Amino acid sequence: MVYQQDVPGGTALRTVLFATYMVPMIAVALVWSKLYSPSEGPLNQMLGLIGIGPQPFLSSPRSALISIIFLNVWQQVGYFTVLAIAGLTQIQGSLYEAAKLDGANRFEQFRFITLPLMRRTLLFSAVIAIINAVQVFEPVALITQGGPVGSTNVLTYHIRRVGIERAQGGLGSAMAVMLMLSLIVVVCALFAFANRKNDE
Repeated sequence: MVYQQDVPGGTALRTVLFATYMVPMIAVALVWSKLYSPSEGPLNQMLGLIGIGPQPFLSSPRSALISIIFLNVWQQVGYFTVLAIAGLTQIQGSLYEAAKLDGANRFEQFRFITLPLMRRTLLFSAVIAIINAVQVFEPVALITQGGPVGSTNVLTYHIRRVGIERAQGGLGSAMAVMLMLSLIVVVCALFAFANRKNDE
């Protein structure tokens, strides 16, 4: 729907999706903390309209991390949408026309044309997504402070607590270096996997 030129409102939808990425994460975290409010939050009010009681989005260890993940995904989805559209625009329409003449259906076109030609874009998106996921800090620091019961104590927030709040600068620095090295290993593994697929 976002990419197709003949879908009404496609341009407006792309603008709305990308606008989420333009909002600073601090503002997003503060707004979503109000949305998740158990008493006056709009989400619980909407659930009440269909007979579901208030949900402890941020106060339950079972749902707090999922709520933070959903917040982060909402803020990032616009950026990856733009990347996907940029990758799709590089695929020549003549390839799909030739596939249609050969009798390929939409699924086969997606599998044998779209996915292979989008591999580099998807690889770049995966790398950026992993880095962004590891760097999540503002929502945890502003909303949950690592709680409840440590369920949202993500790596970056834990490093900050160790290095600054506990004044263990050496340990915090060591953890930050190990996090960076781990990211390098994961990214290199992704590139190696992608190169092997390309060779196949």
